[in-house]
Amino acid sequence: MPDRLLRRTNVEDGTCIMVKNCLYIGSIHNISIGGLFVTSNITLKPMDRMDMSIFLQSDSGEIEIDAVAVATRVEKGGIALKYDYLDKKEYQLLKTFLHKIY
Repeated sequence: MPDRLLRRTNVEDGTCIMVKNCLYIGSIHNISIGGLFVTSNITLKPMDRMDMSIFLQSDSGEIEIDAVAVATRVEKGGIALKYDYLDKKEYQLLKTFLHKIY
């Protein structure tokens, strides 16, 4: 199997709030610069789009990243999402977080 283009990193204490008609809370299992995998009771289909706030623990405390995401894969264990929109500031926050882990 070829290596992933965008390396995913497992997350210990990651949480996200997703907005799709109402608020849902999800637990982040892994994250990359391109997307994340979340478990939640939200009902989605592939290509569903939503706003989300991602909360990650770093050495300097909790960071919050706001994004728009699209469901790419829905399975029994959770939802794979890719970022549809991540502004420059949020992108840099995520990049810094991931760089410290690698």
